[in-house]
Amino acid sequence: MVCRVLPDVPALDRVFDYLVPASLVEQVRVGALVRIALHGRRLRGWVVEVDVEPGVEPARLRPIVAMLGDGPPPEIVDLTAWAAWRWAGPRVAFFRAAAPPGLVPQPSLRPELRQARSWTQRTGEGPRLIRTAPNVDRLPRLSALLDEHLIDGSGAGTEGSAIVIDPDSRRAARLVEMLSRQGRRAVLWSSDQSDAERRASWTAARRGGVVVVGGRIAAWAPVPDLALVVLFDDPDESHKEERAPSWDARDVVRERARRLGVPMVSMGPLFTLEALAAGTLEVPGRDAERAGWPVVEVADRREEPPGLGLISPALVDGLRAHVEAGRRVVCVLNRKGRARLLACGQCRALVTCEHCASALRDDGEQLVCPLCGTRRPRVCGACGSIRMALLRPGVKRLVEELSALVPRSTTIELTGDAPVDPSAIAHAAVIVGTEAALHRAGRGVGLVAFLDLDEELAAPRFRAAEQTLWMMARAARLVGGRPGPGRLLLQTRMPDHPVVRAVVHANPSLAVEAERERRLISNVPPFSALAEIRGSPSEVAQSAAVLEAITGIVVLGPLAAARGLSHRALVKASTVVMLCDALAQIAGTAHAPSPVRIEVDPRRV
Repeated sequence: MVCRVLPDVPALDRVFDYLVPASLVEQVRVGALVRIALHGRRLRGWVVEVDVEPGVEPARLRPIVAMLGDGPPPEIVDLTAWAAWRWAGPRVAFFRAAAPPGLVPQPSLRPELRQARSWTQRTGEGPRLIRTAPNVDRLPRLSALLDEHLIDGSGAGTEGSAIVIDPDSRRAARLVEMLSRQGRRAVLWSSDQSDAERRASWTAARRGGVVVVGGRIAAWAPVPDLALVVLFDDPDESHKEERAPSWDARDVVRERARRLGVPMVSMGPLFTLEALAAGTLEVPGRDAERAGWPVVEVADRREEPPGLGLISPALVDGLRAHVEAGRRVVCVLNRKGRARLLACGQCRALVTCEHCASALRDDGEQLVCPLCGTRRPRVCGACGSIRMALLRPGVKRLVEELSALVPRSTTIELTGDAPVDPSAIAHAAVIVGTEAALHRAGRGVGLVAFLDLDEELAAPRFRAAEQTLWMMARAARLVGGRPGPGRLLLQTRMPDHPVVRAVVHANPSLAVEAERERRLISNVPPFSALAEIRGSPSEVAQSAAVLEAITGIVVLGPLAAARGLSHRALVKASTVVMLCDALAQIAGTAHAPSPVRIEVDPRRV
């Protein structure tokens, strides 16, 4: 028998034919981890096909050296080939995500184990998108879905497994505990686990009849009998791998469910436009949704006298009231990647692009949009004034000012890359920091104040509105629903922005409809497909030249990035298929790995 093996070497992204010794014929199957000899080296590799016709004389083929252990099931092996095309990366990277850490013996699959039942669906129907308020308990709905799609929740004799993806590792661990208390076979599979823990989870998942709960890595859980996929918090950027290839768990499980004909359900307070374009939305009743969002106060900075900086009267009142009541306060001000905001010196309105709503910049002669390239004279579109003011708030200075307002309480700075003792975070009355503060603040938060919401709303990113709305949904979870004392404070010069109105009215649809129209006009995803390439100036220029020669592909750039040491370019196509087919031309070969870093579906462009 001859099989094809993919060596565990990312730079060597190709398969090789090997003979299977008679002693290993019963063990070598698709997905198995084997040892091979290649170019004088002994390497690990995965079997991707068996019983193949060799491309050379069988006498010239080398035999497999040894059988090492179990690997991904056949349907995931097939999925890795799709993922390598979808995210323009080496197939080995996806095998590594799907394989167990270390060696795992091959299980003897139960003979009664059956593949998932077919999902009876209408033609064209995609994933179910169940919108819930931020503070709604998700366990009852999840349990109902498991009861609906898995015949028996006890684990014994269960037909089918479920994969539940939650980007919050602590919440995923709690879900496993609660599902286990219900009598279900539930296992946690997370990148935070030790190798031994992940091997145990991988082995349990491989046997089937289990509910696997975890972060994005759980998308590759090796269950042989998948019957249901549930994904929480679709807009959360933790679903997307930061390293290249930058795959997205949402798209992996959606493709996996589509191939197997099993249901996928996505739950959360809001969804990306890409998810809405592919699925069917279910919206809760207005009273229930409103109760799950907190009370929101909007501080209109246009009506305030100049010189107040970031500390508005509303912030002073809210800060003191919540601290005196023993509730903690989180003040959010993102410094990373911020835009240089301009405001009219006369009416104080934020100066934004009339086409895409991004913050305009002053190049010395005109106002320029960094996102769509629109240029116009240095004149306020609201009142006609030519006086402009540059807004530059600073976090460190803000910590000092807020400390003076509540001198007997502890005020700390908290950002994503600043090491802070967890006990200091737990005892701080006031936390000032970037969006990371929403992830690390913990319990007991009564007020979340967005000190300069316009910095997010008008950021030169086409997903800025969507990302800002998601950030406020996370804040809503910290302070609780409407019946409680928790509050959100939004300081803005754009109180009529669709995102602000959506949060005030606890209705994400108000922002979604406006965002869909803006994206359609700008022809950005989901109405087109995007990728970003980065590398040295010569490498990006060469890749851009190859792509520009392909019909239907538009290349924007290249332009300097990272102080000119590297360049970047955006690649645009009308469909994902057209984009990925084009990127395959520069994604590299076994003898020439890609000279540029390719990120498909970039979240922050």
